[in-house]
Amino acid sequence: MNLLKNKGILSLFFFLVLTLLSCGNVQSKDDNSTKELYASDIIKMIKKGKPVQVANAIIFDDLDFSKVGDMYITSGTSAAVDVDVPLYFFNCTFIGKVNAKSKIKSNVVCVTNFRRPVTFTACDFRSDIDFTRSLFVDNVDFTKSIFRGDTRFDMITMRGEHNRFYEIVCESSFSMAAARASGTVSLLDGKFYNGLRLQSLTAGNLNLNNIVVTGETQISDMTLRGAFMANYADLGVEINMSYSKFLATASVCHSKVMNVADLSNCIFIAGAKFNDCSFNTVDLTNSVFLTSPEFVGSSMGEAPKEKMIYKVIRQEDIDFCEKAKALILLNGNSGSGVACDVDRDPLVEE
Repeated sequence: MNLLKNKGILSLFFFLVLTLLSCGNVQSKDDNSTKELYASDIIKMIKKGKPVQVANAIIFDDLDFSKVGDMYITSGTSAAVDVDVPLYFFNCTFIGKVNAKSKIKSNVVCVTNFRRPVTFTACDFRSDIDFTRSLFVDNVDFTKSIFRGDTRFDMITMRGEHNRFYEIVCESSFSMAAARASGTVSLLDGKFYNGLRLQSLTAGNLNLNNIVVTGETQISDMTLRGAFMANYADLGVEINMSYSKFLATASVCHSKVMNVADLSNCIFIAGAKFNDCSFNTVDLTNSVFLTSPEFVGSSMGEAPKEKMIYKVIRQEDIDFCEKAKALILLNGNSGSGVACDVDRDPLVEE
């Protein structure tokens, strides 16, 4: 009798275990299914102070982060809103526009300050996105996202150490003009089908390795405190790097430009390598180098000789170089040329 009773208890136990396991599998399946949300749902989460963690969702309507909190005036023509919770989106599709900027009045613009990490991994943006003048206090991550409309990160400030735009695909225009980053900005393995605009960018390191650009690569008037890398890259019809300042090594190797590579009026404080590249024309007019640039194995078509005249700072003028570097760091994007209190001309033509 006890044996039968024990068998009944064991059977009931195994039945309960199997039921629980089955329920667990169904829940896991539900977690991976596609959900439908509205932009208003995201706004409600942020207003309640809850971290936003959304995966495998289709999000309808325009999402405007500048409408999530109490606005405060920052100047006569500017206002701001703070997002104080981390944002994490994975494998989400945004049907409407995504904005972080809106007009309050005809002459007042409200922008968004993101105080916690912002992550959009493997997301699909079906319309335009505009983060112009946003502040990102922590790291930014748009890895493997697709941008189908016009994409603007103009005049943003990134204070995080890592700002990742790995393997992004941009079907329309992509612009990060006049942006400022404390750390590294990486567009590694990105594809830009309507040009790439990074004019007047100020950053630590800039990684453009293995990118593919259709159209023009506009990266003039940059100030980079760390390394610049654009190796194994297809830089499009033309690349404009003029008036940029490179305070560490610059490496553009095994890359190609269909027509003109404009490197005029640049300042290269450390080594500059352009080895094994394919250019039609290279313009180095009025550029300044600490050491002679390398073009080992590069094909430059029929570059006019007058465009290949650059200047190299003499070894005994390292002190001048350090002063110039300090002034560049102090002044940021100050245009071409370097002011210095050295009485003599420290530059010689090679």
